[in-house]
Amino acid sequence: MPLSAFLSYSHKDEVFRHELVTALATLERTGLIECWHDRRIIPGQEWEPQISEQLLNAKLILLLISADFIASDFCYRIELEQAMERHLRNEARVIPILMRPVDWKGTSFARLQLLPSDAVPVSEWPSRDAAYLNVAQGIRRAIAHLASTMGSAHLEDDSAAHSEAVPGSAPSPESPEGPVPLQSPFYMPSPLEPRCFAELESAGALIRIKSPSRMGKTSLLVRLLARAEALGQRCASLNLLDLNQSALQSPTTFMQAFCRALLRELEARRRLDDLWDPTLGPNDNTNDLVRELLLREANRASVLAVDNCDRLFGHPELAGEFFGLLRAWHERARTKAPWGQLRLVIVYSQEPYLLQDINQSPFNVGLPIELEAFTADQVTELCGRHGLAFSPEQRQQFGELTGGHPYLARAGLYQLSAGGQPFEDFLRTAPTEAGCFSDHLRHLLGVLVGQPRLAEAFTAVVGASRPVRVGTEEAFQLDSLGVVTRVENDVQLRCSLYRRYFQARWESPA
Repeated sequence: MPLSAFLSYSHKDEVFRHELVTALATLERTGLIECWHDRRIIPGQEWEPQISEQLLNAKLILLLISADFIASDFCYRIELEQAMERHLRNEARVIPILMRPVDWKGTSFARLQLLPSDAVPVSEWPSRDAAYLNVAQGIRRAIAHLASTMGSAHLEDDSAAHSEAVPGSAPSPESPEGPVPLQSPFYMPSPLEPRCFAELESAGALIRIKSPSRMGKTSLLVRLLARAEALGQRCASLNLLDLNQSALQSPTTFMQAFCRALLRELEARRRLDDLWDPTLGPNDNTNDLVRELLLREANRASVLAVDNCDRLFGHPELAGEFFGLLRAWHERARTKAPWGQLRLVIVYSQEPYLLQDINQSPFNVGLPIELEAFTADQVTELCGRHGLAFSPEQRQQFGELTGGHPYLARAGLYQLSAGGQPFEDFLRTAPTEAGCFSDHLRHLLGVLVGQPRLAEAFTAVVGASRPVRVGTEEAFQLDSLGVVTRVENDVQLRCSLYRRYFQARWESPA
């Protein structure tokens, strides 16, 4: 018996519905599915009872997602709600199919695996035929998975159901380590992201992304660079942590290392020795190289991103030279045409409080973007994307444990969804060496133990139930580590995870 497939769509997407049914013809002709939509209601029949009956009996429910689908009260509030209820009761498999671009985050189906692949709308594919082939193959995998769970041997390619993500299911858990991949369903965009994207189109733009460690700066940077490439801009992204320690000996060694990294990033088959003029200073040489590599096309903008700028904050001479150069490039955009094609993105974790000359600093101009902790609603949505359903009490406990810190929230949800650990066990082991945060916590402990003044300040924070005043430098450092939040001129511990862990180990930090 073929599986009944109910198509839920807005009539404004009639063309997409017709194309989809055509694309699924092979599945219908081979007896795998039987599609039904409201255009198959016989004239004279009452349409609403017919739709309700078909929706109630369908094994597959295909949602044709678009702005019109979400705007339709009948599609969104009646058909979608009934479909999700049946999906949650394991009576049917709901598969959202993204037809046209629309903001679908936060909807009841957002936790499900969407089609086509990577949630690229059908209308945005270079080839509609390729898009519908991708959709049909995804539906075939879902049918195979349903058949295997129902004990059916109807399909020959049942093994395919286990090799790829099954549409309509929660996405496979994803490691929280490193930047969130570009197409990840677990990425939570910052509300400031649209402003960043818009700024990329401004001549001479400078975007400053700041937040404590592991709060999502590099993940945002990855998306900024992807947007820039989509706009046809040339991109170069350099991470100062990748430079050898020897590069920090002098302004000359640093600028040469920076230029070599830029040549490698742009895959320019040229030797720095052939470009570096020994009669000029390091700043002039770097100016010339950047102009040659990034500004040679008058009608094409370029983006230069510098990640982990903090590495220079402890080297005042290098910081003054390099950051002064960035500020000069930004200022030049106002008066010198080629430099208007350059967009700068700088990423850092703490305020550069040691930089003396504010007129030579890039940290007080441009567009400031400061990433914040996840809100309670964002954590709830991320929980749903991991296929988890917390009770109100569990939501509160998880929020207090992680403080909405993006890395802690993702790591905790990954442990609960991938490891299958009961929530009570997760809470109990979280601040221990047996918990999923142990590597992160040990790293923080090592940093603090190695800096006695910082450890002393943090001890005061851990032992306080209210915000406390610590030294300016220590406040900046603790904030950059992400272990505290700022309350005007005071600081307080970010979350209960840190309090429980460090109270158990802080009797003798040295």
